[in-house]
Amino acid sequence: QFKQKYCDKNVPCLIRGLEKSHFKDISSQWRKSSIRQIEMYSEPARGVISDACNSNAAPSANSQTIVNTEWFSTFVGDDSAVPVRINNNQPGRGSNLDDDGRAQECETMEMKLSEWIDECRDHEEQFHASGRSGERRPRDNIGYLKDWHLVNFLSQRNESLPSWPLYTTPSFFQRDLLNDFLRRYSDGGDYKFVYWGPSGSATTLHSDVLHSYSWSYNVVGMKKWIFHIPELQRDNDDDDGRGEHYNSKQFEVIQNTGETIFVPATWKHEVFNLLETISINHNWITAANVDLSWQCLLTEISSIETELQS
Repeated sequence: QFKQKYCDKNVPCLIRGLEKSHFKDISSQWRKSSIRQIEMYSEPARGVISDACNSNAAPSANSQTIVNTEWFSTFVGDDSAVPVRINNNQPGRGSNLDDDGRAQECETMEMKLSEWIDECRDHEEQFHASGRSGERRPRDNIGYLKDWHLVNFLSQRNESLPSWPLYTTPSFFQRDLLNDFLRRYSDGGDYKFVYWGPSGSATTLHSDVLHSYSWSYNVVGMKKWIFHIPELQRDNDDDDGRGEHYNSKQFEVIQNTGETIFVPATWKHEVFNLLETISINHNWITAANVDLSWQCLLTEISSIETELQS
């Protein structure tokens, strides 16, 4: 049902009901209670898509939780290096795309996990003390720990963890050509990430790598997603090389703690952390989008050849 309604049609979906069935251990270990009052958004989407694989599942009740940093200090290690990206987005631009529509790399710096935890704590204290809690606009020069291959790192020391695996991939996300290929033929590479961003941090306008699908589970926190609806074109005018033109039509989705979102292939989107948020994110390719991934590779190869000849 999920494949037919969302993968085959290539449309977004907000999913509830996976917290206890697939993410129970990671949710219990990475969260702790907070005395801070957190506003809970009851409408998960405004505009187009809102659905649940379990239609009877209620929104998560864990609306007053924060990141359990003690778990990370204990089982990851305070001295472990983490990749922190800095958003130097130009005011009013709203995107980090270059002139050819490709995502530009953010400035990346490595810091110790203990330094990142301290930075997040200081930022959250200033953020909430200033009355900006729930602010929905991206802010510049905020660090964002993203594309962190934490699960791969922990798999090498899983005997020391309270439970392993920390989560299981839902069955409708499991037919994964991309990560299965990398597991067999690369030296430990994968597209399975942890994202950890403070309030006000953001990922600017982009579409996902290799025209893959992606899913994101919010362990802690709250995100606002802005999806830009692609419109199919009959010709190649105003085309970004993907057979789709991106117009001004868009809609927002609020993702709360314990909710999962499915991101379709080629859809450009922006993501804002309304609260300090930590999430599990996988990119994956399956039979429903492998043709798009193949076309993406051909386009990139052609671009490289053109640059080499110039």
